[in-house]
Amino acid sequence: MKQVLFVCNHNAGRSQIAQALFERHAPDDVRAIRYDIEQRVRTLVVDRLGEIRTDRTAHQLRLARLLPDLVAEFDGRRTPDEICACADAILADYDDAPVRSFLLPLATRRTRECLQADTCAATAPAAAFL
Repeated sequence: MKQVLFVCNHNAGRSQIAQALFERHAPDDVRAIRYDIEQRVRTLVVDRLGEIRTDRTAHQLRLARLLPDLVAEFDGRRTPDEICACADAILADYDDAPVRSFLLPLATRRTRECLQADTCAATAPAAAFL
């Protein structure tokens, strides 16, 4: 039996409509498998959500993209270690956020504001414990 998978990248209902039309007109030897796959994905996400959340790969990639410009901008005013600690602390606020294009500009702006201040507020609570 042949199988066809219907997927919509914006969750706008197009795949459901396409699947309904397909099921109405498809030959008997072809079936849609959208709901089978959807259930498998949901189960996988529930089972592996802890692992996904603890993966710091995205955090490290964002930090690597953020640091070069900040180090160049604050050279002589802040040490590279201070810049890295500040950016790391601010990016940690976004670790549970989905990967979106707005995240890096927000983190960059917040890090710049923090580094321009006399004391880095992002690392201040951590410094109190030292």
